[in-house]
Amino acid sequence: MTGALLALLAIQGPAPEATATVDRTRLRVGQELLLTVRARARAAEPVRIVIPPLGGFALVGSREVTEVSRSGPGVPMRTTVRELRLRAEWPGRRVISSIQVVQGERVAEVASLAIDVDSALNGSAAGLSALARALLDSAPPPDSVGDVRVSLIVPERTVLAGEQVDLLAVAWFPRDLRLRLRRPPVVTLKTPDGVWAYPQAAPGDVAASRLVRGRWWDLFVAHQVVFPLQPGVLAVPRAVVDFALPVTYSFFSREDRYALQSDSATVAVVAPPHRGRPADDLGLVAADLTFDVLVSEADPRVGEPMEVLATTTGTGNVPLWPEPSLKWPAGFRAYPAQTVVRLEPRGGRIAGSKTFQYLVV
Repeated sequence: MTGALLALLAIQGPAPEATATVDRTRLRVGQELLLTVRARARAAEPVRIVIPPLGGFALVGSREVTEVSRSGPGVPMRTTVRELRLRAEWPGRRVISSIQVVQGERVAEVASLAIDVDSALNGSAAGLSALARALLDSAPPPDSVGDVRVSLIVPERTVLAGEQVDLLAVAWFPRDLRLRLRRPPVVTLKTPDGVWAYPQAAPGDVAASRLVRGRWWDLFVAHQVVFPLQPGVLAVPRAVVDFALPVTYSFFSREDRYALQSDSATVAVVAPPHRGRPADDLGLVAADLTFDVLVSEADPRVGEPMEVLATTTGTGNVPLWPEPSLKWPAGFRAYPAQTVVRLEPRGGRIAGSKTFQYLVV
């Protein structure tokens, strides 16, 4: 009897070897990771990989491949690889455990995997400027428990001509609906007329998540900085979110496309005050201004050119800053050369320097 049992075990072979790996151990809500389970066994029976419920993750896709190889006489080597693409749904430390590889009556359990999931606000929204993040934090939640909502956030309703205005479009997606999307939605923020615009980088995936009246919402955003050029009424067009939903849960299901709009908005643009301004004021709207003049030659010779650089530095719409009013000494003749603009945003504010180059004789 004992000999028969040993013979049976020899035929069946040892328990399968099993490993599990992930391509990243830290990610943020809305991002994806690849879980790979690999099983190797020297036995003829097929291998079955058992995946337990993966709390905090949504299954995006899976693939399984089996290869059988033989090297010399004996039982062939069977290798089974299963790949699961998972999307993080909840922040916190997530532990994937109890993955089993079953072959006949033999069972191998894979070591646990720990994964840290950061919140979307601290992750994706980190790509936004400090001003845009503050606007996102102040976004009012949907006033109903319906489906997708899109809102337009304009922080100031009265600004100076030439002053920076941040515009933010926020699309709210219920999480259960967002999980059905095969691709991220597209949020479009149209540029108003009569402005100098700076389109801003925004995360393409979930920018933040909010729990509103017991329901989770995932937020997608578009951000734009504009400078009104003239006094009057600035009409901000409606923001638009475009997305597609599968008709059924089948992978081959067709999609219905949707386009939702926000309300429009208006901003009153007023001229800078005239009181206290000198007669030759250039109308520059900026902050933290400094002005430097650099002369290449301290002791120039008559008839020989020297280079003079006049640089204005500060916060504002740098490309439109006017040329400074310089008064040259008697007997000097100045020839304007090139103008160099350098943008160096500060805390979400457009800033930098504008240098005017002159050849002076």
